[in-house]
Amino acid sequence: MDDLDNLSEEAKQPLVTAYGDEYLQEIWAGLNQSYTDISAAGGHICRNEAKQITCPTLILHGADDKTMPRAHAMWFKNHIANAEYVAIPAAGHALHLQFPEFFVSVVLQFLEGV
Repeated sequence: MDDLDNLSEEAKQPLVTAYGDEYLQEIWAGLNQSYTDISAAGGHICRNEAKQITCPTLILHGADDKTMPRAHAMWFKNHIANAEYVAIPAAGHALHLQFPEFFVSVVLQFLEGV
């Protein structure tokens, strides 16, 4: 969906509230370019590179994420050395917006342990 205007108001309004209209336009264009790039790369752009990541890595996943399946997050957990997986119950794809305080606490706890 390359045109943000094609989103329903119900889907668009929370994004405008979170990011502002101008910045939303910018990140939406970047998101669509990313999808184009991923498609051009055969559908996956980081499977080979994941094994090269050696620093501690936090993988946060919303348990109710309809955009990114749990299997995708677990693939990265299993292919990145030193990866820690945390599922956030009742969170969707925008877990940082749904549960900002919890999100920050999990990230800070991870960073304190690194």
